Amino acid sequence: MNIARGRFVLIGVVLGAAFWFIESVMHVYVFHGDDLAESIFSPGFHEAWMRLIIVGMFIAFGIYGQRLIYARRKAQAELSLANAELAQIFETSADGMRVVDRDFNMLRANDTFCRLAGIEKQEADGRKCYEVFRGPLCHSPGCPLIRILAGEDRVECDAVKIRDGHSEIPCIVTATPFREPTGELIGIVEDFKDISSRKQSEEELRQSRRQLRELASELALSVKTVSTHRSRAIEKMGMKTNAELTHYAISNGLVK
Repeated sequence: MNIARGRFVLIGVVLGAAFWFIESVMHVYVFHGDDLAESIFSPGFHEAWMRLIIVGMFIAFGIYGQRLIYARRKAQAELSLANAELAQIFETSADGMRVVDRDFNMLRANDTFCRLAGIEKQEADGRKCYEVFRGPLCHSPGCPLIRILAGEDRVECDAVKIRDGHSEIPCIVTATPFREPTGELIGIVEDFKDISSRKQSEEELRQSRRQLRELASELALSVKTVSTHRSRAIEKMGMKTNAELTHYAISNGLVK
């Protein structure tokens, strides 16, 4: 920034010029000095020195004030940028996120959360958190807000949440404190990660393992049955050689 173009610097220069002129007028008409033009443009050394000190103070004040204004505007711009970045991260997060105050009121929610909860975004503000996307932890000691208010720094747990349509959605819930710049606790920021796909994959894996166990049991039973038939055949026929045993098994359809 060009400081010479700053408003406060200009004010300092104007005040300095006004003081110079007023001092010149007083020097002529109050203290009966030289004529006005001479007092303005060629004052005595002592008079000029005193005026320059005051004028310099006005200009210095203007420069300092302009620097303060510039620093404040820069800080505000950086703060606005940081808030915009945080807002963008909040709104575009792949996880559902909401901000809840100490009284369980929802202050803010992103689009992902509204889709998870099955509500419109304008319906979220002002509602109680246990009315929207409720679960078994609501009104219990395990409630993330209650635990944060009790002094915990971070809460993470698995929970089944119920949306307005009464369908259940398994989630990983993460809650962190939401504080004012002074450090006072306002509430919490909750993050909901939908793990329905993971739960479905785990269930499919359990079913596959169960089917494998059933197949293994059937195979073991089949082997045991064949072994029993074979033992009985050996006892009944008195067969001694493998060739005779194989011929008998093929003839009776025990093996192919």
